[in-house]
Amino acid sequence: MKNHLANAPISDNQNCSTTWSERRRPVPVCHYPTALIDVWRLRDGSRITLRPVLPQDSILLGNLMSRLSPTARRNRFHGAVNKVPAQWLDRTTCVDHERHVAFVMTTTQDSHERIIADARYFVNKEGPGDSAEFAVVVDESWQRLGLGTRAMHALARTAADAGLQWLQGDVLANNQSMLALMRKCNFCCTPNLHEDGLVIAQTSLSTDSGYAASTLGARLRRWLPWQYSGHPSRKDQQTGSLYAQ
Repeated sequence: MKNHLANAPISDNQNCSTTWSERRRPVPVCHYPTALIDVWRLRDGSRITLRPVLPQDSILLGNLMSRLSPTARRNRFHGAVNKVPAQWLDRTTCVDHERHVAFVMTTTQDSHERIIADARYFVNKEGPGDSAEFAVVVDESWQRLGLGTRAMHALARTAADAGLQWLQGDVLANNQSMLALMRKCNFCCTPNLHEDGLVIAQTSLSTDSGYAASTLGARLRRWLPWQYSGHPSRKDQQTGSLYAQ
């Protein structure tokens, strides 16, 4: 499977001839998809916001990547990376929200916004254009709180709404935590026959895959929140149904 911008490996000594003006060239004009913003609280009260990425997120995203351990960066970029180049951060925060869709999860610490997760997909240019490659990473100090699951569901729902049929990505075979997340999200995981050490994770986004129903449910929760047991206005708000597991 060909790696695109969403999960292409990068190198510290990458020879990039792109000029500053080219890197700062604006992306195609489009509306910021505010309908995709989601906010919830974890069990400890931490407020988490999932939103589409903004161009000004490049520094915060760079901070996230710098906090990752060498192993986590290797799992994300499929190679050893000590520092993520500024050119990569520019490209991955200036997206068109159509062919390249990217979400960040943020929280506030010491009165400053911090990105604690990044999830994105890039529509494949080859073939019929009905599939996309994804990439996701969660700050290691915020793992096992359900953020990865929420990120994958957000990607899948958005891709399904956009009319895509498949969501897929390459995962290192020794990245057991990511493979466990894929299985939890009902992705089919099979060895990549063309590249040793890689596993292809893939899921169907057809209407019978369950993502259409989950998309409708998410919309109803936003439109009619008082009808759902997890809404704070209900007496059973302490059950944890709003919180990521």
